Amino acid sequence: MRRLTIFLLIAAFALAEQSLRQMFERARLLEEKNQNLEEAIELYSQVAREAKEQRALGARAQLQIGLLHERLGRKTEALRAWHIVLADYSDQDDVVRQARSRIQIATG
Repeated sequence: MRRLTIFLLIAAFALAEQSLRQMFERARLLEEKNQNLEEAIELYSQVAREAKEQRALGARAQLQIGLLHERLGRKTEALRAWHIVLADYSDQDDVVRQARSRIQIATG
């Protein structure tokens, strides 16, 4: 019984991980096709909230939130999103570097 429980927990985690990746990819497609940037922001936000174990994915989603706000002319929201990257994902060097760069460009 214990092995079955462990197996089910591992399977549930794998499905959740795949689901977050799929959600991220759906947001990316919406963004690339410029179809619905608001929906893309919502999907990226959900990924960032739920990707506790997938820090690289969560950081990338948070960065994209800022980029989309910037595209929509929402400088304050973009800066807020990028500052969250700096505060919450400091271990994600590449994404942090990109967020810092975007902040510098937006405020420079």
